[in-house]
Amino acid sequence: MSPRTAVLIATRLHPYRRAFLIVSLLGIALLGGALFLVRSAFAANLVMAAFGPFVFLPWVLMCLSTGFGPGATLRESSDSVVRKAWRWYAALFIGLFLIVACAWPFVVLMS
Repeated sequence: MSPRTAVLIATRLHPYRRAFLIVSLLGIALLGGALFLVRSAFAANLVMAAFGPFVFLPWVLMCLSTGFGPGATLRESSDSVVRKAWRWYAALFIGLFLIVACAWPFVVLMS
């Protein structure tokens, strides 16, 4: 994901950043509660596969909308080489995190 693409997506998602945070925190609470209640390793893997996207996907969307949204420091382009490199690093990392969040159930169930 390029910084320009991240800014375009973040502009649309910026009003929902608090909702993404709430959903992610609820997913963490449900995941922790469910893992506390299961007794077998197979059930724990199923719980991780089911609840993982409810934690990671809203979290990455919240990070994207907060970091590249209106008024964010990563949104503004600067002439500094270090600043441009930081924007690219952040955009690529968030894109990679988004791919991992979408592939999470398959990764957990394959292991």
